[in-house]
Amino acid sequence: MNVGNIKDTDRRCFDLTTPYRIFCFTVESEQLKDQWVEAMRTAIGEALSNSEVAERIWAEPSNGCCADCGAASPDWASINLCVVVCKCCAGEHRGLGPSISKIRSLKMDRKVWTEDLIQLFLLLGNERVNGFWAANVPPSEALAPSSCSRDRRCFVSHKYRQGKYRKYHPLYGNQKELNNALCINVQCSDVLETLSLVFCGADVNCPTGMADCPSTLSLATAHGQPLQAEFLSRNLNTELPRSEVGGAMETVHYMPSPSVSYNGFLFKTGSMARAITERKGREEFSRRWCTLNDGSFSYYESDKNSNPNGTLKATEIMCLAVSPPEKHGYDHTFELYSDSDRLYLFGTDDPESHKEWVKSIAKTFIPANAEPLLRLGFERIGRLKYKDGLNLQTPKVGWFALVDSTLYAYLDNSQGEEIHLRKLLELSIQNDNEVLVLVERGR
Repeated sequence: MNVGNIKDTDRRCFDLTTPYRIFCFTVESEQLKDQWVEAMRTAIGEALSNSEVAERIWAEPSNGCCADCGAASPDWASINLCVVVCKCCAGEHRGLGPSISKIRSLKMDRKVWTEDLIQLFLLLGNERVNGFWAANVPPSEALAPSSCSRDRRCFVSHKYRQGKYRKYHPLYGNQKELNNALCINVQCSDVLETLSLVFCGADVNCPTGMADCPSTLSLATAHGQPLQAEFLSRNLNTELPRSEVGGAMETVHYMPSPSVSYNGFLFKTGSMARAITERKGREEFSRRWCTLNDGSFSYYESDKNSNPNGTLKATEIMCLAVSPPEKHGYDHTFELYSDSDRLYLFGTDDPESHKEWVKSIAKTFIPANAEPLLRLGFERIGRLKYKDGLNLQTPKVGWFALVDSTLYAYLDNSQGEEIHLRKLLELSIQNDNEVLVLVERGR
């Protein structure tokens, strides 16, 4: 049966074609014919299936139950909505059309299941994705494995075509801010936030304003985020859920998501009270388990410890500096400066881990009005007190990023400025190295 093909020929007839011969069958009724055809096609499908992908997808426990009705061992998935569903619900997804849900079999559509797509489903999982898609399902509307086709059709349409049950992003209704947040978020590993942004209206095809990375897909690829790129590539032409929120939406500016999280081992020196001027050898670093979660960066003796050796809240971080490669004993290092005048040096030999830590930490403490700084390949980013223009009496707080010889600044809710250090009339240090004076022409 694994090389057969079924074809309807008449109301009560059908053919089974194999490489060796053709069998023509006639049954007593059209209903009986439909049952035979369905049974044979199921048998052929099972013979052709391969359980390897399904077993890998089910390794994430929440993928072991249908995202829509809860049925066990679901072997279908919507590869753009990122949910694993059972055969009955898959039929209703197919009814939505491929512009809304691209439904594929875990067992038969083997070619579509690339390693990145499998990893995407393992990273997200039905439970986390349903935290978005099914955040507001009334108990009276929830499906069960025994639900009828009509109830399934209604539920699936409400859930994905209308987005009726989804968790609305704080930026919902503000297209500019949604697009801007998407451009920022695809540079880190938080795919769930990207999913939330996209299915609340962010345009996957929006321009980034960067010549070398004109699209969000190219931006994710350039920043070494293959799972972000996989998700974006599956949703380049997806029809987004219809608006269910009436009335005027208040303009909201993007704040770094408190859900930004990352963890792993880094190597750390003891904290210092002064800038690092000498090279730190590998023997001066200690291996520490580090976590970034809920706006706090913590480091532990090991991944087995529950109490951190130390914690830095996002509000305490003044500056993040990226050291040149091989400046210290570890190939890639970064420094964190706190408002208590302490400096923390962390290192790793893994360039991808280093990049992810830098982007994630920066995203945690940079505020809304300075978020475009996150797109830059900065050497140093953080906040400084400054005095500007005619008002040299009262200091204000500004956000700055240094890229080569250009200082990018967001001052007092401005639209952003660029200060070209090589074109300054004066650059001097005053008050015992505590004040840096920059003088531009005409200012």
